[in-house]
Amino acid sequence: MDKTFNSQKKEIESIIHQIIQGWLVNRIRRFEDYFDDDIGLTIPADNINIKGKKYFINYHEQFLKDKKIKRYDEIDFSVRVEKDYAIAHYSYNLEYEKSNIDYRECGRDIFIYKYNKNNWKLVWRIIYAFNNN
Repeated sequence: MDKTFNSQKKEIESIIHQIIQGWLVNRIRRFEDYFDDDIGLTIPADNINIKGKKYFINYHEQFLKDKKIKRYDEIDFSVRVEKDYAIAHYSYNLEYEKSNIDYRECGRDIFIYKYNKNNWKLVWRIIYAFNNN
């Protein structure tokens, strides 16, 4: 890995922002090259534990199937890089509409990356969601 620490942090931030923006418009599949084949997704509040790229993408697409995102904010974004791993996390606020009912959710989003073959791959996403309806 020949990249500087700051360039690695910026690269991770850019990848996450691209993935989130793609997810918000239900285009997460465009970013599947950023996902490890065995990527995991854990959402403890909903008892969700998914493993595999196909299931990871499907979960995100299904989440938006019957929802309209009204607002999404990221707060206190932080990235730490150690050798060939990186962890990024931030707080978020999400507002969406489903069946003409407004919902609000806040929480913490954690992304774990592994550097392999000159690319950062997302290996695990953990979402600590708190519903504030």
